[in-house]
Order: sequence, then structure tokens, then C-alpha cells
Amino acid sequence: MNARRSSKQTRNFRSRSERGFTLLELSVSISVIFIITAVAIFNHKMFSDVIELANVTEEVALKVREAQLKGLAVQEYSGSGSFQEGRGVYFNLNDPTQYIYFGDESNGGTPDGEYDDTTEHISTEMLKNGFTFIRFEDVDGAVILKDEFAVTFRRPRPEARLWFEGGAERGAVRIIIESPKERQAYVEINQTGQITTGRENN
Repeated sequence: MNARRSSKQTRNFRSRSERGFTLLELSVSISVIFIITAVAIFNHKMFSDVIELANVTEEVALKVREAQLKGLAVQEYSGSGSFQEGRGVYFNLNDPTQYIYFGDESNGGTPDGEYDDTTEHISTEMLKNGFTFIRFEDVDGAVILKDEFAVTFRRPRPEARLWFEGGAERGAVRIIIESPKERQAYVEINQTGQITTGRENN
């Protein structure tokens, strides 16, 4: 009797286990997997945007450092036979996806720290994937209402010259870069020659 009951219970257990998931259980499982996947994809896109913004900002800072190194080095400029020219980087918010590396020619005198696109252009650098320059700030966060900015270096002094259109100069400037997802970072250039990068509060 007990043997029959045990055999019947075993058959019932096997029958239930062989049925698999119910439709409700399957729906719940798929929903959970979908939610986890969506959250993972969203976080990955956010993380990728943050990393790419940091990379773009560092590329701009490296170009400014290159201008600093070459501006202070004893190096002939463009086959001119002169070793007095500086190096600089020029930004124009009317062309917010590019910046220009240039040689600050002396033209028989002292380099003026301004960019002349007819004679001083060395290379045009591009921001990638929808990143843009959106404004200039001072270190206190106040917006500088100018569209054009150039930073130049000339030996033997390591200090930066920070020039704005109209001849105005500053002690320190932040160049604000924005990602396609509206996150912001900056390259800060101090007149002492210090160059740093960071994230805006967003």
C-alpha cells in the first residue's frame, strides 16, 4: 500500500516538473531580464559619454601643452630662419567644433599673441562625435562674453598670454566643452603656465 502511494507521488512529482514554467512565470522572468538589460545599457551610455568627454578635454589640454613646450623650445618656425616666434592655440565659438594650432610670428618685432589666419596657421584640430566649445569662463565661473580666445607661449618666459578679441587679457581662463548629452568639462589655463582639466558641476 505504502509502495503504491510512494510510486504515485513520484509520478505526480515528475509530471509537474516536466511541465516547465507557466506562462505567468515566463512573463515575469522575461520582464526582469528586460529591465536589467535596459538599466545596464543606459548606464553604459552614461559612462561612455563621461569617458569620452574626459578624453576630448584631455586632447585639447595636450594641444595647449604642446604649444607651451614648443613655444619655449629653441626651434625654427616654418623655415623662416627665426627662433623667436611663439606657439599658440586659437578658439572661436563661431566654429565650436574646431581649434587651431598656430605659430605666433614676430613680423620683425615681438609676437602679438593674436592669431593671423593668413600666415600663422599650422594645423586645425577637430572635436569628435558632437562635442563642442560653448563658452569661456574665468576661474570664478563668470562667463566671459567674447567669441575669440588665443593662448600663446614664447621663450624664455613660461607664462601664458591669454588674449581675447579687442585686446583684453585675463589672469586665467576656462574653456568649457559640452558633450552631446550636455555634460560639461573644462580646460583651465592660468597665466602662470599651469594647465588643468576638470568637470563642471553637472
